[in-house]
Amino acid sequence: MDPPSRMSAWRVGFNVPVNYDDQEMNCGSSGTQWGQNGGKCGICGESWSAVKLYERPYGSMGWNEFRICDIAKSGGIEATQACLNKTLLADRSGKTRFDLPALKTGLSYYTLIVPPGMTCSHCVLQWKWKTGLSWGCDDLGCGIGRGDAHEEFYGCSDVSIVPKGFSGSRAPTQTTSKLLMFMRTTAKSTVRPQG
Repeated sequence: MDPPSRMSAWRVGFNVPVNYDDQEMNCGSSGTQWGQNGGKCGICGESWSAVKLYERPYGSMGWNEFRICDIAKSGGIEATQACLNKTLLADRSGKTRFDLPALKTGLSYYTLIVPPGMTCSHCVLQWKWKTGLSWGCDDLGCGIGRGDAHEEFYGCSDVSIVPKGFSGSRAPTQTTSKLLMFMRTTAKSTVRPQG
């Protein structure tokens, strides 16, 4: 994991609370998200009604999206979903939603473009996976992958984005205008930006 998600940072030596359930970043479950919280989810995948930080990065079907928020532009304490929604990251073609085929396994690579001129000493990178595994109904009928009430998984990483040639005292997490994201679509995968 590079950078490590907030839920897994303890696994790589950061002094943060240990979360042995760091693969459970699914909004508290589909029943909690849709039955109790009206479809709402915490920005990093915690239940809307009971804030907890943990991650569950795996799967197939559905789609992925990636957002980024500069903490300084969100009040300076924590990212908000409103701040994250302002910067939906796209690939070179402008695509912002990445479909996951039903039977594909292995790695999925995404090269995402950081908006021109964007720098931050503390940004939150959010990954969202909306599954397509649940039974539902929509205007076209009923079946697997139909309707809106599908389980959602989220993950957040704290990153810095600095200009090329940065020579500060702290090693930046990201040094170019591109983030290379990948997601392994097997039982234990990660989402990782690499410089």
